[in-house]
Amino acid sequence: MREAGISKSDNLIDMRQLEACIRSELDLTAQRRIAVLDPVKLVVDSYPADKTEYFDIANNPNREANDTTTRKVAFTRELWIENEDFAEVPPPKFKRLTVGGEVRLMGGYIVSARASRRTPTASIAVIHCTADLETGNGNPADGRKVKGTIHWVSAAHAVDAEVRLYDKLFTDSARAWGVQLGGGTGCRPAPAVPLPPPAAVRAGLERGGGAGGYAVFG
Repeated sequence: MREAGISKSDNLIDMRQLEACIRSELDLTAQRRIAVLDPVKLVVDSYPADKTEYFDIANNPNREANDTTTRKVAFTRELWIENEDFAEVPPPKFKRLTVGGEVRLMGGYIVSARASRRTPTASIAVIHCTADLETGNGNPADGRKVKGTIHWVSAAHAVDAEVRLYDKLFTDSARAWGVQLGGGTGCRPAPAVPLPPPAAVRAGLERGGGAGGYAVFG
């Protein structure tokens, strides 16, 4: 009501106002989880094959949420990243991973892509990179700036999950409350970090440095 205001005359409030309020509420209350929906393998060649370490990732990075809790996320030599976060020939202003370019793995190291290998159908199969192992807890010692941040999951620790991404709540904004609920934009198996018990029904998908949408994990 604070957002819509109160009027003495009858009026219609755009349904998008409700959807925006729900997203604002989730932004403050939903704990984040990392999911890779269109995975491509990233191999960190400079990282030991038999090593696993854990980074502390904020459960809700929104400062207004006043949530200082963190969770442990495993880091290994082989990771999954989003296919769209890599480009061999980047478009203008592309700030994600490219051959010869650097990005920050969210909450982890700065990596630089060296090469990529394609499948027989010409899609990217594997990306090889090196990590600056001095950057796990901060910025590079030489002061260089890295603009891009991408999300990731450990290939060894990822689990398949059904992720239902929801779009509009209502398919017909002119109808009264509720009858025509909008469906998801699709569900597909995807490597994802499992939710710790007790499992949360709602969670924000982390994309790079922030939420990329809200989803129900099943």
